[in-house]
Amino acid sequence: MQLYKLSGLSRDELINEKDKLEKELKKLTKYFSDPKALDNYIINELDEGEKLFSKERKTKCTNIDDNNIEETIPDIDYTIFITKKGYIKKVNSNSIKSQNKGGMGRSIGKLKEGDYVTTSITANNRDNLFLFTNIGKIYKIKIYDIGDLNITSNGIIINSIIPVIRNDEFIVSALAVSNDKLNEYYDNENICLLFVTKNGIIKKSSFYLYKNISKSGIIALKLNKDDTVINTA
Repeated sequence: MQLYKLSGLSRDELINEKDKLEKELKKLTKYFSDPKALDNYIINELDEGEKLFSKERKTKCTNIDDNNIEETIPDIDYTIFITKKGYIKKVNSNSIKSQNKGGMGRSIGKLKEGDYVTTSITANNRDNLFLFTNIGKIYKIKIYDIGDLNITSNGIIINSIIPVIRNDEFIVSALAVSNDKLNEYYDNENICLLFVTKNGIIKKSSFYLYKNISKSGIIALKLNKDDTVINTA
């Protein structure tokens, strides 16, 4: 500032401005030395913001029963594809459109060289999926535990969902069962599973025997040497 301009300013104005700035400095410094004062300042600012910008809540908060947690899962139908080399793909069934007579079919996506689809099944996102393997084991997973994919994708390796599957083990068939049906199956000893092996062995056993399937699966039948399960029903 040039000297002649400074001399023209009112002395009182300068004194008042100095006093004002010193008070503001003292106030701001207090927030750094007194945490309680800073807390009160933040609370007051939030209260003012609430008065100016608050709106009535549009969403509702409610407690979710742990037993009914699946009610929060989207109720959507999917088609599940499983391949010989252990890939699994979950595709929204709406993306697979029906075709008229003379249709050319539709590709379900790329497959690894030498791989092919062994099982396809349509199920609801909340259903239970039973997977039967060539070595006589049963695994149970939820459909919603499988990630959604588009129809042109390769799918995901099933070991990422069931890490305990052996390298020489693969899925031969699958069964999707709703929660209501599953309870019915467990309570009725006349509802059975049928296993058929390559060497002509057949086994029939009640569904309720497989009620408690751990994450590591359960052995449904013991096989003789060089025998494998080829199908279940």
